[in-house]
Amino acid sequence: MLYIVGIEGIGETGKTQVIELSWHVGENIPSLRDVDVTEVQADSEELIYIINLFKNLPHTDKRLVVRWFGDMAKFIAHNLER
Repeated sequence: MLYIVGIEGIGETGKTQVIELSWHVGENIPSLRDVDVTEVQADSEELIYIINLFKNLPHTDKRLVVRWFGDMAKFIAHNLER
């Protein structure tokens, strides 16, 4: 599963909330509109998918779960939306 954590609602209202989204390979990508992604965590098929899609991402082959933060997390989350 792929978990996406971010902050939603930055803008006109000034109110924000932390949101968590999940995704499996083969499902529609959740909308990330107005979400400031802060973390991405992947395991299983989704980890393999991400590693194969983004060849230059830092990771280790010995981990069953990988977490990315900041700009790397934003890059992964927003480039899954193709």
